[in-house]
Amino acid sequence: MFWKWTPIVSTMAVASAIVASPVAAADWSDYQYVSTVSGAVRCVLSSDHVSCERSGGGFPGAPASESGGGTMNIARVESDGSFGWGLANMGSGQDNMVTLQYDQPYQFKGWSVAPTSDGTRFTNDATGHGMFVNIDVVDPF
Repeated sequence: MFWKWTPIVSTMAVASAIVASPVAAADWSDYQYVSTVSGAVRCVLSSDHVSCERSGGGFPGAPASESGGGTMNIARVESDGSFGWGLANMGSGQDNMVTLQYDQPYQFKGWSVAPTSDGTRFTNDATGHGMFVNIDVVDPF
């Protein structure tokens, strides 16, 4: 599933964070899906952004879901460092899924990916912006 992303500037704007909109001629080569070894965090990378989904509920510290179902489950950082929260199911991307192995560096779509047993760091190669993600913490930079 693809969605249009609107960065969140306040928790009041959460409802407009992700608007589901089918993309007619999506090119799957524009996206790379990755998963942590545990499978607790899955992410999709494009040249413009990284979005990560925490399975089994939202991220601790994320804004509350307006539906009352816990906290937001999507953390997203743009290549320019803009950050926002969302609520969505990002799909499986199983044909294009890479399971990240600890302490093995990866390069996808202009992002350096550094998975460790403590979490995964995504850094945009051009801007140096990104985020660190694990099941307990999301730290954009």
